[in-house]
Amino acid sequence: MAYHPSKQFQSDALTARSLVSPLETVPVEIILEIMETMGPSDLTNFGLVNKRFHQIFTEQRAHILLKILLNCPELELLLHLYTANQNDFHPDRMLHPLTVSFSFNPDNAPEDKIFLMRSPVAWKNGKIVCPEKIKLNVYDLIEVAQLIKVVDWWVEIYPRLHWRENPEDRRCLKWEEETRLRKAIARWWLYSHYFHGNYWRNTHMPKKFDTDVRLHHLRILTTQEIYELDDLFCTMYETVSKDLCSSPGKVRRRVGKMMLWK
Repeated sequence: MAYHPSKQFQSDALTARSLVSPLETVPVEIILEIMETMGPSDLTNFGLVNKRFHQIFTEQRAHILLKILLNCPELELLLHLYTANQNDFHPDRMLHPLTVSFSFNPDNAPEDKIFLMRSPVAWKNGKIVCPEKIKLNVYDLIEVAQLIKVVDWWVEIYPRLHWRENPEDRRCLKWEEETRLRKAIARWWLYSHYFHGNYWRNTHMPKKFDTDVRLHHLRILTTQEIYELDDLFCTMYETVSKDLCSSPGKVRRRVGKMMLWK
């Protein structure tokens, strides 16, 4: 039987093509659009699907993370949390207005700058308060994304906690409910970071008209936000008391920083 090199070449080409996964043929632009619609937790899993996805994420990490962060309703609160320090306990510094930006190039050209948070000039006690300018790098974007992963986790398990007494009523949160929950979690986390963390704080309950900085966190909230925080606290307190221990008021947990996408 005669040997035909052209037929053998076509056969080898078809065999090689059949071994290529369909995922390898998806255009980079589509993969980037998919990544930009994900949350940090889903993005981590998606990047582990194969080497190509991981390489695309590594090369476009800053662009992808910026898209994800800017779509998070709790971003400003988490930026306050990420930049928190001991100086914030001064009455004139509590929740000081911030302007947080990121730049792709070292020269920090105005047209290349992206703002994650931009506060206007404030007026306090008869004085002008200019926003503090903070510049983030890629490492900072990764750390803020880690905070969002924690919020994602609470949003995921919250329906199971909230309807634990009547599980037949359990359902997923609506979009507007999830947005309010994400902000409530971030607000509660910011408060806890200041007043249940490693900072020195007055252990006595603040008085009604006191200038205690703990009250400042509550005075800037609307009545609806305060009720939502109270509902969130009651739900978590009940969960801890029933599932973890009998005295949740004495529980304190310290979680170390986790590194992502190194």
